[in-house]
Amino acid sequence: MKVLVTAIPSWGHLVPMLGTVRALEEAGHEVLVATSPDFHAELASLGLRPFGAGLSESAMLAERRNRWPSTQGRPPREWAPRMFTEIAASAMAADLAPLIGEGWPDLILSDEGEYGGRLAGNSGGLPVVTHGWGTPAAPPTPGFEVAAHIDPCPPSMSGTVSAPVGWRLRYDVPNLIAPPAETTSWVDARRRPLAYVGFGTVPLYRDRADVGQVIGALDAAGFDAVCTVQDPEDPALAAAAAGAGARLEKFVSLPDLLPHCALVVTHGGAGTTLAALAYGVPVLVMPQGAPSQQRMAQACTARRVGRSLSPEDAAGARIVEEIEALLAEPTYRAEAAAVADEIAHGSSPSTVVSALADWRSRQAP
Repeated sequence: MKVLVTAIPSWGHLVPMLGTVRALEEAGHEVLVATSPDFHAELASLGLRPFGAGLSESAMLAERRNRWPSTQGRPPREWAPRMFTEIAASAMAADLAPLIGEGWPDLILSDEGEYGGRLAGNSGGLPVVTHGWGTPAAPPTPGFEVAAHIDPCPPSMSGTVSAPVGWRLRYDVPNLIAPPAETTSWVDARRRPLAYVGFGTVPLYRDRADVGQVIGALDAAGFDAVCTVQDPEDPALAAAAAGAGARLEKFVSLPDLLPHCALVVTHGGAGTTLAALAYGVPVLVMPQGAPSQQRMAQACTARRVGRSLSPEDAAGARIVEEIEALLAEPTYRAEAAAVADEIAHGSSPSTVVSALADWRSRQAP
């Protein structure tokens, strides 16, 4: 089976699909990953075969500002979904059309937020399967229908998936890098409980968060912290970290770090949030504007695996209050452990890939 994977050029969009992509390759299927060329170095680092298609994040944002200047300064939740469906989708579909015209592939597997693969597949008569990030399901988007869906979100936190066919997938936390020796030594030498602070890799959301304020709140609550930021050498952040028992990193290995953590502070991105819950670590979710982040925050509070705090309320004292409330109530850790068990007992990527291949074999050519 020839599978064309389509993804927005971002770690947060690719990583939830990685277990499935690798399982496809291990099962002998031929896989191409279509995304913007500016993300191909990241694909190469994972041993994936790239196909150049679609816009870069910066090009998407520039076109959004050009088309809709009134959105400048407005929250992303007001325009981000339209940017993906009305700007990014058509560019991706146009770039995929020649490949599909040559009779390649047999199946399109698109990340939850990538709509161009859906357009191209529906135009070319190919079955399209969407792959969730692990966020509770969003309402269906008219005009972008799919044949099936793969859902990594734990059932007790998931929304209703509208695709005709669906498979539940265990969320496996990928090991993307080896942990630096200095970071490992720092973690081993600390004396206070440890928190991980991660607001994702998408600049639009990561850079909205006041990481310095979060670091200060964790210090006040008695935590050391490892924080991933765009620039660990940033003078203001470096000063905040030095005074608060925190360490700044560009990237970390979550499977090596999370077993040491008592708390994770995150924007509600599915990758970070599910990684924390896979290790039974409760979360403080501070959504930065994406609808998916808000859905994850609501799911975490409803499931009692964490608490949430809106950007408007995220003053230092409020962050401390939320951290202390999480620590004071044992239910949060107990429920996070229950979700970890739920994740561990989900279907493996190889099992889902086998079911997917069997389903595809029964479709009309």
